[in-house]
Amino acid sequence: TTFELIQSTLSTLLMGAPDDVDVPGLLASLRAIPGVGFVHDLHVWALTAGHPVMSVHVGLDASRSRSVDAVLHDAHRICKVLGIEHATIQVQERSADGCVSNKGCELAVDESAGIHAV
Repeated sequence: TTFELIQSTLSTLLMGAPDDVDVPGLLASLRAIPGVGFVHDLHVWALTAGHPVMSVHVGLDASRSRSVDAVLHDAHRICKVLGIEHATIQVQERSADGCVSNKGCELAVDESAGIHAV
């Protein structure tokens, strides 16, 4: 209908989260990747109708049991399965004091604020 078309157009223009992406399911899948200790700053939006994109920070677990490449591969595979063809995934390491360190940038991780569906 015309209303649905207008609603879809406005959602795209405002970079809203696409209805056809299960954002909580995506977050759970990323957290379940072997070697992942935490996930935060997950953003999912559509640049054009039917083409969702996302960005996320994925942190390695303390054991560092898997390589960054293996974690990235699994994360990109999950995105493709969910129909997200473009994903920016930043892999981070957590220091012994619980802070995230990434090339000189340090911040505390609040995992309760993991989803940002814009």
